[in-house]
Amino acid sequence: MTDVSNHNYPEKLDLDKIPKCPICSGCFLYHLSFHDVIAGQHKSYFNIYRCGSCYFLKILPEPTFDEIVSFYPEDYYSHQDYEAKEETTSFAHKFIDKLQNTILDLHYNKKPSSGLFLRSISWLFRNSISCMPVKQPKGSGMLLDVGSGSGYWIEKLSRYSWNCKGIDIIGKKSDKNIIGDFLKVPFETKFEYIRVHGVIEHVIDPDKYIMRISELLEENGECHISTPNSNCLSFKIFKKYWIGLDVPRHLQVFNDQNLVLLFKKYNLEVIRRSSELSSGAFISCIYIYLRDKFGIAPPHPNVWFFLVIMFLPLDFFMKWFNQSVNMVVVAKKPDNRQTTSS
Repeated sequence: MTDVSNHNYPEKLDLDKIPKCPICSGCFLYHLSFHDVIAGQHKSYFNIYRCGSCYFLKILPEPTFDEIVSFYPEDYYSHQDYEAKEETTSFAHKFIDKLQNTILDLHYNKKPSSGLFLRSISWLFRNSISCMPVKQPKGSGMLLDVGSGSGYWIEKLSRYSWNCKGIDIIGKKSDKNIIGDFLKVPFETKFEYIRVHGVIEHVIDPDKYIMRISELLEENGECHISTPNSNCLSFKIFKKYWIGLDVPRHLQVFNDQNLVLLFKKYNLEVIRRSSELSSGAFISCIYIYLRDKFGIAPPHPNVWFFLVIMFLPLDFFMKWFNQSVNMVVVAKKPDNRQTTSS
């Protein structure tokens, strides 16, 4: 059981010290407090405030950059080369990697190298890959993966006519993968497609990220953002144990309405909203609860894989009803010439 006697509880902010919501300028109200259960990097509790108008969730007071760096353990999944991680040698990760390749081959009409069994499964899961281009480029073919880590996805997508670049603050540097600050690194070209998967909830100033994305998109280019959606059933059920909070690494959490408002601020037109297949979401919430209450250790990757499979029908059900933990919001940069002529 978690020993709460060693935990530090922050004081709630005075009303005059609470900033306005960066999306709608509404007022933040205290919502809940929780600590780092998943990684256990900090014993301190963190206060999460919610905007009374658009329901944007944010940790306040906002941590400093040095504090944020300390939130991430050395083995945090996006910091490592995917191929070098110990658990990627497990059956689960090898199977998922092959399944992803086969699904992409299916979308791009490329002859798959896998067997009939895997091709059949890939057809059933053909819509499970989201926040990803699944059609040939229409314009320049330039693709930017923000939060690329080791460059896992840019290597995959480079096989399908996309000219890929990736950027991350920490990761594996290569000719295609830049290590640096997305807000400061200069780019020589604009992009037809920008992918932002599991990033926007981690950054200090998401406003500036969306503005930068708008600047880098070519006209008619698309940005696909995947991030937790607080307007989902599992948040209502699990509350502070909801996997989408991931305190304290998720500095803020959006929903499917306030993220649209943020896009509109920077002349980006939202053309589609959907739920991402959040495989393992419910079992993750249950695990966080059990770890907080009873201190259970994380299971082996293969055991976790079979637990995920058991809960997969529920995850599909949540996706069909747009209630998944993660949402995907697709925004388009309008063509100024078309706007002017109309």
